[in-house]
Amino acid sequence: MSDARSLPTDAVVLVHGVGFGPDTLAPVAAFLGPAAGVERVLVLERRGYGARAAAVPAATVGEHVDDLVELLDAHGVDRAVVAGTSGGATVALAAALLAPGRVARAVVHEPAVGTLSPDLRRLVRGALQDGGGLGLVRALAGATTWEALDEERRAAVSARAALVERDAPAFLAWEPPLGRTLLAAPVVCTVGDRSPPLRHDIARRLGHLLDAPVEVLPDCGHLAQLDAPATFAAAVARAAQPAPTPTSTPRSTA
Repeated sequence: MSDARSLPTDAVVLVHGVGFGPDTLAPVAAFLGPAAGVERVLVLERRGYGARAAAVPAATVGEHVDDLVELLDAHGVDRAVVAGTSGGATVALAAALLAPGRVARAVVHEPAVGTLSPDLRRLVRGALQDGGGLGLVRALAGATTWEALDEERRAAVSARAALVERDAPAFLAWEPPLGRTLLAAPVVCTVGDRSPPLRHDIARRLGHLLDAPVEVLPDCGHLAQLDAPATFAAAVARAAQPAPTPTSTPRSTA
């Protein structure tokens, strides 16, 4: 039987997070493509964003996984590398656990992890309760990334504050089914070098549970697609390459 990691990958699917829509993934997609060894790049526009702005946000992370599978089916894609940051990473991680037959690898940059980190859940919930949708997206971005955004981007994200308040609860409520780790698709955990120690601790713990490599991405924080799109794209491109087939050493006949 072939190792799942050596089977062909049909596409890369990028998934955006809460508040920061599919447009923020355009710089990452631009660094992918045939030159990076990726034949097809798709973007999952989650309910409430982009072309699906009129849709009611999903009530559960599992519904996002269903939407991902529908996207793959619509494009005739059997298996994909699924990559995301923040809430998009949560969807990628959930897909690896819940739909492993459709995921060649998941690249997860700082996902929600439920009770694996009560401290993170408490911080995110507190930001939402204290500052509403805008307070949450500013907290997720961090001061450095938020201040680096141009006025048009800040205005677009700020205008989604009410959407964020409807979108975020599914991620806050999500509990990863870590009892399924032996059945999960391969995962690569990434974390920004500017992210706080809590995020690094979560990446290490998640990597240990999933037997997954952990990569620290330079010059970025939580929103790698904005801070360092080329770096995040390179991590995704590496994940899209088939693992080398092990070569067997001939037995000696002596």
